[in-house]
Amino acid sequence: MSEHKNTLDFERKMEMEVSKVPIVRKIQLVKEFEEILKLLPVGMSIPLWPEFTKYILFDLRHFNARSLVLIEDGSSVGHVLVFYADKKILYFGFFGVSNDRKERIEFLIESLIEYARNNGFETLKGPVNVPTIIYGWGFMEQGSSSTQIVHKPVNSPIYPETFRQKGFKQALQEQSFEGTFDNSSFDYTEGFNYDGYELVVFDTWEELANVKKEFLKLNVKNLAPTSVVTPGSAVVFDNYLEFIKQYGDPSTIVFTRHKTTNKFIGCLVATPNPFDKSSCLFFTIAVNKRHRKKGLGWWMMKELITNCIKLGINSCIVIVESRVEGGRSICERLGFNVMRTHTVFTYSLKNNQNVSIEDRLERVTELLSEKKDEKAFELVNKLLESEPENDRGWLLLGIAYRRSGKLNDAVKCFHEATRLNSSMEEAWGLLTITYLDKHQEKKAEECLLNAVVKNPSSEELKFYEQNLIRIYKTFGPFF
Repeated sequence: MSEHKNTLDFERKMEMEVSKVPIVRKIQLVKEFEEILKLLPVGMSIPLWPEFTKYILFDLRHFNARSLVLIEDGSSVGHVLVFYADKKILYFGFFGVSNDRKERIEFLIESLIEYARNNGFETLKGPVNVPTIIYGWGFMEQGSSSTQIVHKPVNSPIYPETFRQKGFKQALQEQSFEGTFDNSSFDYTEGFNYDGYELVVFDTWEELANVKKEFLKLNVKNLAPTSVVTPGSAVVFDNYLEFIKQYGDPSTIVFTRHKTTNKFIGCLVATPNPFDKSSCLFFTIAVNKRHRKKGLGWWMMKELITNCIKLGINSCIVIVESRVEGGRSICERLGFNVMRTHTVFTYSLKNNQNVSIEDRLERVTELLSEKKDEKAFELVNKLLESEPENDRGWLLLGIAYRRSGKLNDAVKCFHEATRLNSSMEEAWGLLTITYLDKHQEKKAEECLLNAVVKNPSSEELKFYEQNLIRIYKTFGPFF
């Protein structure tokens, strides 16, 4: 008994001594593309099928990618891919460490920042896992489905949590709506007049390749900048098209042509899911700004779903940026549910970005109070580039727009502020009086009613509902 106790005491003592030995960590830079390919699975949840190799190597070579490998006591325990399209932004992807250990994640993040700074980059952005048509982008947030699917990486919530703690800000957040469909899913094209348009679906891949320039131009000009994640998308177009050709069908790409100009003014693309051929991913939709609000998106979607059903596809994933109300509304009408949320992060290496968000907001407020509206407008726009979910930032931007007479833009900003924070009384008040500025009293009344319904315990909003419009009519514009 005594001998056994002594053995246990010795083992515990040795464990304590070993724990005191400092862990030796270092970063190894890998430049050979074939070697990089072997390292990617460390930060990869989506399988690396042999037939995917050619698509991955194409992007690695195009972006002249490098790998930063975390070596711990002589063993490889972490990896991050780095690449760039210009010298301003360093993109990173396939970020992962063994056992998801926080101290390893922190060390690799710090090494990534150091590498970017030493090489003269202004911004870090990621994760962007090239080729994104297979491996996607963003860290999966807690509460998301972890079932395997193309384009949607799976990771522990410790990754986005640690990146936020290290000062990374949200650049983009996307929600994945998922559901099944059939031809009866669509009743939403009724009431629209499509006489001036025609749908175009190509029979062959060769025909589709011939409209490459028009396709790229349509997407570049009409997708929101935040929706364009992959750098140099024009160059990797052929690589991505080859992937769609291998696993998909040309009928899952639908165009709308304007008859008068004979130009394509809309496009909807569904990409294949090699892991489940009965599903697909609605990857991108673009409609020329002059032709929006005419039901063209619904029209193309109806055609696309009809084509998918013919191919044996009966379910899909729709990617929607979190701030795009229209996209969410469409998915909800279809009965689709949010199953995953992914976040792309950014980190500024400029010194002036190290000032806290609160201090930057306070400075904008000071500038507005000093009537220095142009400077306030410039600063708050910069803040929202890195903090698109900041409700107070949208409020201040709305104030700047209203002062400059751009009332429609002001309304959008105040709407965004109330969407992000439905209890923000100041935003509801400003939205109401901006409607009154626009002589839209009915909308002002509806706005106040909505505010009170969402905040039944707010005495301030109850006062607004009873008095704000009357005060405006008596004293004229204020704030």
